[in-house]
Amino acid sequence: MSPAVPSARPRLDPHDPAGIDPLLSEEELAVRQTVRAFCADKILPHVAGWYEKGELPAVRELTRELGKIGLLGMHLTGYGCAGMSAVDYGLACLELEAADSGLRSLVSVQGSLAMYAIWRFGSEAHKTEWLPRMAAGEAIGCFGLTEPDAGSDPASMRTSASRSGDDWVLNGRKMWITNGTVADVAVVWARTDDGIRGFVVPTETPGFSAPEIKHKGSLRASVTSELVLDSVRLPHDAVLPEVTGPYCSQTRSGAAPPEAWLSTVALDCVIDALLFGSQVTVTPLWAASYCWVSCCRPALSADVIAPVLGGSTALMTTDPLPPLPDEPPDEQAAARMPATASAVAADRVLLRVAWVVS
Repeated sequence: MSPAVPSARPRLDPHDPAGIDPLLSEEELAVRQTVRAFCADKILPHVAGWYEKGELPAVRELTRELGKIGLLGMHLTGYGCAGMSAVDYGLACLELEAADSGLRSLVSVQGSLAMYAIWRFGSEAHKTEWLPRMAAGEAIGCFGLTEPDAGSDPASMRTSASRSGDDWVLNGRKMWITNGTVADVAVVWARTDDGIRGFVVPTETPGFSAPEIKHKGSLRASVTSELVLDSVRLPHDAVLPEVTGPYCSQTRSGAAPPEAWLSTVALDCVIDALLFGSQVTVTPLWAASYCWVSCCRPALSADVIAPVLGGSTALMTTDPLPPLPDEPPDEQAAARMPATASAVAADRVLLRVAWVVS
């Protein structure tokens, strides 16, 4: 009996290592290209300087530009939102993340957290007051869950909201809040006698302040803040009426792209090093990347990847993990998943890439 001949592996496209592009429609590819062009024009020429200075200058003007191309709350419907698909939103966040994590954080906190909480759980008055302005970038939102002592654990939350007549009075602190200092509205979670509730807090309310956190080690081209609530008095209808307990599932659709884009960004670094390595004066130059990639094909192997990375100059291993189901999820399940390669069931591999340029 003759030995089985292994099937030929498809050639790896270094610009699409997970093989996602053939799965996308023309409209989805157009969304991706629009955001990529925006980042190339508005972000990439400046982001290195912003990062070094630890600031995001003209953030309001930038937010309005993001609103003009429909990126803010783009996966929501009505109230001036674009009403696009989860795939469209995921592709947009991938491109934003490829430019800078801080930029993606601005957009995903605005859309996936602040806007979504109001859109899903707010009153009609909340929605009509805030969502059209936030979708246009005329108003900026933040999301107050994480605390200095409790982190993002609601069970340990210390921020409180108590009744005072018909009003609510909020006291407490939130930490590491994206957009806080420049926000017009904050969705703040606080402990009440009825459990944890969400509140729509206009940031001009007396007792509310949001000092910016400086000297960060990451997300430097981003506004990150502490929220201080010192006897902040709100009307009875400031509470989100449709939820008890913080609802954060939409965070993943905006924050999953950082992990997905690491492989592409790392590959760009490898190619640059291999193409221009002769101009590098520091020897040896070491670089490494560790990234999860959900692949739409059988587990990739070193002999497939290595030629793309320059043969012997690439040192690579693949560690297989437990595979996902063999069949793609049904349409409804896929729609609920982040718009990354994980939206298609496949093997998962940990790609470890290390290279030396001498």
